[in-house]
Amino acid sequence: MANTFTIPFGQPFLGSLADGIVERLGHDPLLLSKTIIILPTRRGCLGLKEAFQMRKLAQALPRIVALADLEHDPTLPGFMPEPLPPSMPTAQQLGLLSHLVLNYLSGHQQKPSLISALNLSQELLTLIDEIHTSDVALDQLHSLVSDRYAQHWQHTLDFLKIITEYWPKILHDHGMIDSARRKRDNLRLIAQTWRPNTPVILAGTTATRPATQDLALAIAQFDQGMIVLPGYEPCAEKLPSTHPLHTLQTFVHRLGNPTVQPWVKTCAALGRGKILMQSMEPTLSIPASLNPEDKSHIQSTTSMVECLDTDQEALVIALKIRQALADQVESIVVITPDMGLTQRLQVHLNRWNIVANTSQGTPLNKTVVGRFLTLIYRFITAPEPRNLLALLKHPLCYHGESRSTHLSHVRALDLRLRRLRQPDLSSSTFLKEEHRDWYDRFLSQVNLRKQAKTLKDHLIHLVEVAEILSPPEQLWSKADGQAVSEFLTALEPYAGFYPHLTQHDFAELLPRLMAQSQVHNRQGIGSPVRILGALEARQAYAPLMILGGLNEGTWPQPPSADPWLNRQMRLDWGLPDPLRRLGLAAHDFCLGFSAPEVMVTRSQKNNGAATIPSRWWLRLQTMLELHDIQLTKDQHLLEWAHQLDQPNIHAPAIEQTPCPDLRYRPTQVSTTDIEQLMRDPYGYYARRILKLRKLDRPDEDLSPRDLGNLIHESLDLYHQRYPETIHEDHLIACGRDVFAPYLQDAHVQHFWWPRFVSIARWLTDQWRSRASWHSVTEIEGILQIPNLVTIKSIADRIDYQGSQAIILDYKTGSATPTDHEVTSGLSPQLTIESLLLEGGAFTTLGTKKVDALEYWHLTGGINGGAIKSVKNHREKINDAYDGVTDLLTHFLTTPSPYICAPWGDDNKKLKNRDYLQLSRYAEWNS
Repeated sequence: MANTFTIPFGQPFLGSLADGIVERLGHDPLLLSKTIIILPTRRGCLGLKEAFQMRKLAQALPRIVALADLEHDPTLPGFMPEPLPPSMPTAQQLGLLSHLVLNYLSGHQQKPSLISALNLSQELLTLIDEIHTSDVALDQLHSLVSDRYAQHWQHTLDFLKIITEYWPKILHDHGMIDSARRKRDNLRLIAQTWRPNTPVILAGTTATRPATQDLALAIAQFDQGMIVLPGYEPCAEKLPSTHPLHTLQTFVHRLGNPTVQPWVKTCAALGRGKILMQSMEPTLSIPASLNPEDKSHIQSTTSMVECLDTDQEALVIALKIRQALADQVESIVVITPDMGLTQRLQVHLNRWNIVANTSQGTPLNKTVVGRFLTLIYRFITAPEPRNLLALLKHPLCYHGESRSTHLSHVRALDLRLRRLRQPDLSSSTFLKEEHRDWYDRFLSQVNLRKQAKTLKDHLIHLVEVAEILSPPEQLWSKADGQAVSEFLTALEPYAGFYPHLTQHDFAELLPRLMAQSQVHNRQGIGSPVRILGALEARQAYAPLMILGGLNEGTWPQPPSADPWLNRQMRLDWGLPDPLRRLGLAAHDFCLGFSAPEVMVTRSQKNNGAATIPSRWWLRLQTMLELHDIQLTKDQHLLEWAHQLDQPNIHAPAIEQTPCPDLRYRPTQVSTTDIEQLMRDPYGYYARRILKLRKLDRPDEDLSPRDLGNLIHESLDLYHQRYPETIHEDHLIACGRDVFAPYLQDAHVQHFWWPRFVSIARWLTDQWRSRASWHSVTEIEGILQIPNLVTIKSIADRIDYQGSQAIILDYKTGSATPTDHEVTSGLSPQLTIESLLLEGGAFTTLGTKKVDALEYWHLTGGINGGAIKSVKNHREKINDAYDGVTDLLTHFLTTPSPYICAPWGDDNKKLKNRDYLQLSRYAEWNS
């Protein structure tokens, strides 16, 4: 068989294919016009047409078709295909399979969710496609499990009866077949019945599927049939699955081991081709030495650049592209399976107005319209602040009013939600009056109370809400909107095949279905720069090829896990070895690495996580070291990338020492203000003078500070309701009223609430031990220091008997203030309240002498709490007046700066850390 050829690594595949066709058939224009060329992909067909156009043939071009098109519609000259049953659409398959999965699991005493059933159905569809693609017999599945396997494999095979027994009956009842089976049968019909009398060339395929191999075998038997292999080199030994030539070796063996000839005349392999083959040997060994010319060729045409992270890698590639375009390089191809690297690269290319043509589309659920639809049902399913704000801030979400008016309402809503914990978003009562009508209108548009059951009802509701929230002409007019509209239109006829869905099920299902379709960006068509995935780049060629993302897990990607069968079972059944994908990826790498000039890049980190170099990177490095070759080409790009965004002048931040005019300094302070002045004067300045507050995140989890507030509110409510009684059940009832809005939170219900019950028991015991004492809670005192300031404080509790009094403070944190903190003034609350009490500032109590200062630590553990008395309290009270007077005189009456964290940023001394970032503390203190 002398009609099998190869275009070796290093040659432009499509260009060489066109040259060979012209050389063999160009003498007869009529014969050339009747020639049929079959390529694997549509992109390859377009590339071959461009190659013929570049050669400026003044005659009709051959007919060029893609295997993918023949699988769907086998239209060929002289071929009358037998009618096959139509293929069942994927959306219909998924719905019907989900019924089978639910019935099976329910019959085995399991209660699966619909989403888990849909996930299992999707995996079954993948297995069905692989079964038909690999052309294995379904009836052999039951014999795969023997005594050497664990018992759970038998349960798996029992589950797989869904596709071996029940699924074929459903297909027969609908008069349809699986899509993968129809593709396989179409190619097999062509192989069995098509006998053209014109030249037929099958080129560029690695024939990983038996049906493709059958077609190739048939074409090889044609009188004028030819097979052109990409990058094949004969090898006497049997190659492992991970070798780049393993699949082609298997293909050639299926063809009968013909003599594979070069398609066009080629030069001997240069240095880079030699080192590539040495690197890809199944077993690394001492390689044959390279001559100086080979080493010079490698150093002048090859570069390997290792970057710090993915962003630097993208910038280095962008700089290389810009440099190449400046050097008049006609065409550049970047090959990477990493979508994140592709997106970063496009951003960096935009710096220099370079628009690249990329083959990697955007999944529908990641487009603007797709995200909008997903956010609508995410909010309907879970009406939480984050979901609400994400929907309202989406650029498509406004209707019946200007975008600016809509955003003004959204900003007010945002600020309000940041101050609330677990608000009820089904009503507008939490908003101010001027925003309630707007929010009520939004709620009526979304219609949270509508209970759709079928998939069709959910789709109708989704479209209705989307067209109310966004102008339809803006929603569906652009490419992504048109694609989503077509997706929804195509899905609707098959909605009846799905089980009933809850709102949560539909919110999970919708993005999963949309992720299976993509929108391709049409920008960059005709650009000299192309960014391709590994599959799309198999027949691409350019003077400069850049291979990016050479990390394990990215290129090559690990074999996908089979949820049904282990590797040996797959091999016994005839399914392809999962490791074969590594060999195909290695073949793709070799094709790209064989360009006239190549740059290979990787990053040491991806999203902050350390990476492992690709196996091909490590093999190349090993060979370069063995040959004592150092690649210095393009290393300067790392320095360029470092300097590109560096400022001309480095001006370190200076310490923030604001010194406001005396007229802006407060004349009234609280005990909390005095404590903050001691611990962090800058924080006091930002909070009290600049009036700045840290904004909580929407839907932020309850914090220990919130627990303290709830406990204080519960005690305050108890003392208001029952001022003269001590009763544990009454205190727990008041706590339940305060905790009620938050008890749906599992952490509050199972952790905080039991702690409060323990605290309530402990508190009532302590109060009974002082039943002879009178007490007041949450009492306000005001003390005027002449010509200086007014001090205001609210005491948690004061117990008094005659002229004696005990001041106590409830603490719910992890620790109470130490004696040192009280003495130094870092925790001055109790000593200041003592000054107020002994000075008559609590007017309802008069003047009393403080007999003790106590911290009641409400831990909520086994003991409920503990009492800690301040030692030497009289001495501390006597020193407090002078200390407070000196502190307030310094900051309120003299032009003193408010410095940041004078005690350092230790958590014990700097309790409020909200203003550290504002002061740029980490910059000037580093």
